[in-house]
Amino acid sequence: MLMPSRFPQVIPVLLSVLVAGVLWNPLSRADQPAATQPTVPQREANRKNPIPADSGSLATGKQVYTAQCLVCHGESGKGDGKSAHLQEKRPADLTGAKVAQQTDGAIFWKITHVHGPMPDFAKLLPEESIWNVTNYLRTFAAPSPINP
Repeated sequence: MLMPSRFPQVIPVLLSVLVAGVLWNPLSRADQPAATQPTVPQREANRKNPIPADSGSLATGKQVYTAQCLVCHGESGKGDGKSAHLQEKRPADLTGAKVAQQTDGAIFWKITHVHGPMPDFAKLLPEESIWNVTNYLRTFAAPSPINP
């Protein structure tokens, strides 16, 4: 099959349009649902956090979060990090009631098990770091009102 003489000149233009469409989406990712969360086995949900949520743990958790999680989940955990718009589905908002109501064991399990675009943190971080991040994530949730 013979190609028109202008076809080779059009290929770079078409590729740049395709790449621009993939990297820049004019539609807000906020309109898309967050990545679906896997079902946590009950045994894992019942797992207790061995690291007390003291100032040392929270500082370490913040350091790990900043290095590993902030780019997608954002500084305040709302799922609005610099790379959030590049994800197929919006990163989870860590400030909401859904996260606040989960056990430490459930959060730990979700961090350590690959789902969506998140990396396999079980291979990247020691358990202690993940428990510290779990403690730090608790600081994002709005305090629940105390019932009289």
